[in-house]
Amino acid sequence: MPRDDAQAVSLFRAAAEQGFAQAQSNLGFMLAEGRAVKRDYAAAKLLYEKAIEQGLPQAMMHLAVLYEKGRGVAQDDAQALTWYRRAAEAGYRPASQRLFAVYTNGQLGEQIDPVRAKLWADRVQ
Repeated sequence: MPRDDAQAVSLFRAAAEQGFAQAQSNLGFMLAEGRAVKRDYAAAKLLYEKAIEQGLPQAMMHLAVLYEKGRGVAQDDAQALTWYRRAAEAGYRPASQRLFAVYTNGQLGEQIDPVRAKLWADRVQ
Protein backbone atom coordinates (compact mmCIF):
# COMPACT_ATOMS: atom_id res chain seq x y z
CA MET A 1 0.00 0.00 0.00
CA PRO A 2 1.52 3.37 -0.91
CA ARG A 3 2.08 5.91 1.83
CA ASP A 4 -0.66 8.54 2.03
CA ASP A 5 0.19 11.27 4.54
CA ALA A 6 -3.06 13.15 3.90
CA GLN A 7 -5.10 10.05 4.71
CA ALA A 8 -2.94 9.40 7.78
CA VAL A 9 -3.57 12.95 9.03
CA SER A 10 -7.30 12.49 8.52
CA LEU A 11 -7.35 9.22 10.45
CA PHE A 12 -5.07 10.53 13.22
CA ARG A 13 -7.28 13.62 13.57
CA ALA A 14 -10.44 11.52 13.90
CA ALA A 15 -8.85 9.25 16.51
CA ALA A 16 -7.23 12.19 18.35
CA GLU A 17 -10.62 13.86 18.67
CA GLN A 18 -11.85 10.67 20.36
CA GLY A 19 -9.02 11.03 22.90
CA PHE A 20 -6.61 8.34 21.71
CA ALA A 21 -3.16 9.26 23.01
CA GLN A 22 -1.17 7.60 20.23
CA ALA A 23 -3.25 9.39 17.59
CA GLN A 24 -2.76 12.70 19.40
CA SER A 25 0.99 12.18 19.40
CA ASN A 26 1.05 11.04 15.78
CA LEU A 27 -1.05 13.99 14.63
CA GLY A 28 1.18 16.31 16.63
CA PHE A 29 4.20 14.86 14.84
CA MET A 30 2.58 15.38 11.44
CA LEU A 31 1.85 19.01 12.38
CA ALA A 32 5.37 19.58 13.72
CA GLU A 33 6.90 18.14 10.56
CA GLY A 34 4.43 19.78 8.19
CA ARG A 35 3.55 16.45 6.61
CA ALA A 36 0.39 16.82 4.51
CA VAL A 37 -0.59 19.81 6.67
CA LYS A 38 0.69 23.30 7.35
CA ARG A 39 3.43 23.17 9.99
CA ASP A 40 1.97 24.22 13.35
CA TYR A 41 4.22 23.77 16.37
CA ALA A 42 1.71 25.29 18.80
CA ALA A 43 -0.97 22.78 17.82
CA ALA A 44 1.59 19.97 17.95
CA LYS A 45 2.59 20.99 21.48
CA LEU A 46 -1.03 20.95 22.63
CA LEU A 47 -1.56 17.48 21.16
CA TYR A 48 1.63 16.18 22.78
CA GLU A 49 0.45 17.56 26.13
CA LYS A 50 -2.90 15.80 25.77
CA ALA A 51 -1.11 12.52 25.03
CA ILE A 52 1.28 13.11 27.95
CA GLU A 53 -1.72 13.51 30.29
CA GLN A 54 -2.50 9.91 29.37
CA GLY A 55 1.08 8.84 30.05
CA LEU A 56 2.36 8.35 26.49
CA PRO A 57 6.18 8.47 26.62
CA GLN A 58 6.52 8.96 22.86
CA ALA A 59 4.72 12.32 23.23
CA MET A 60 7.13 13.24 26.05
CA MET A 61 10.02 12.68 23.66
CA HIS A 62 8.38 14.75 20.93
CA LEU A 63 7.81 17.58 23.42
CA ALA A 64 11.46 17.34 24.46
CA VAL A 65 12.49 17.86 20.84
CA LEU A 66 10.36 21.00 20.60
CA TYR A 67 12.15 22.42 23.65
CA GLU A 68 15.58 21.30 22.46
CA LYS A 69 15.15 22.89 19.04
CA GLY A 70 13.06 25.87 20.13
CA ARG A 71 10.21 24.95 17.82
CA GLY A 72 7.02 26.76 18.82
CA VAL A 73 8.43 27.29 22.31
CA ALA A 74 11.40 29.12 23.73
CA GLN A 75 14.48 26.93 23.38
CA ASP A 76 15.03 25.43 26.84
CA ASP A 77 17.66 22.77 27.52
CA ALA A 78 16.37 22.14 31.06
CA GLN A 79 12.83 21.46 29.82
CA ALA A 80 14.17 19.25 27.04
CA LEU A 81 16.18 17.21 29.56
CA THR A 82 13.17 16.92 31.87
CA TRP A 83 10.99 15.50 29.10
CA TYR A 84 13.71 13.20 27.74
CA ARG A 85 14.18 11.83 31.27
CA ARG A 86 10.46 11.34 31.85
CA ALA A 87 10.14 9.48 28.54
CA ALA A 88 13.20 7.35 29.29
CA GLU A 89 12.02 6.58 32.81
CA ALA A 90 8.71 5.46 31.30
CA GLY A 91 10.65 2.94 29.23
CA TYR A 92 10.85 4.76 25.88
CA ARG A 93 14.14 3.53 24.43
CA PRO A 94 14.74 6.39 21.94
CA ALA A 95 14.71 8.81 24.89
CA SER A 96 17.30 6.69 26.71
CA GLN A 97 19.41 6.73 23.54
CA ARG A 98 19.14 10.52 23.37
CA LEU A 99 20.20 10.86 27.02
CA PHE A 100 23.13 8.53 26.37
CA ALA A 101 24.23 10.92 23.60
CA VAL A 102 23.71 13.96 25.84
CA TYR A 103 26.04 12.61 28.52
CA THR A 104 28.51 11.06 26.09
CA ASN A 105 28.94 14.27 24.08
CA GLY A 106 28.19 16.97 26.64
CA GLN A 107 25.02 18.40 25.11
CA LEU A 108 21.99 20.40 26.31
CA GLY A 109 24.13 22.25 28.83
CA GLU A 110 25.34 19.03 30.47
CA GLN A 111 28.96 18.06 30.94
CA ILE A 112 30.36 14.84 29.56
CA ASP A 113 29.54 12.29 32.25
CA PRO A 114 30.50 8.67 31.55
CA VAL A 115 28.63 7.40 34.62
CA ARG A 116 25.34 8.96 33.56
CA ALA A 117 25.97 7.94 29.95
CA LYS A 118 26.36 4.32 31.07
CA LEU A 119 23.19 4.55 33.15
CA TRP A 120 21.17 5.49 30.08
CA ALA A 121 23.04 3.07 27.82
CA ASP A 122 22.10 0.22 30.18
CA ARG A 123 18.43 1.13 29.74
CA VAL A 124 18.74 0.88 25.97
CA GLN A 125 19.90 -2.74 26.03
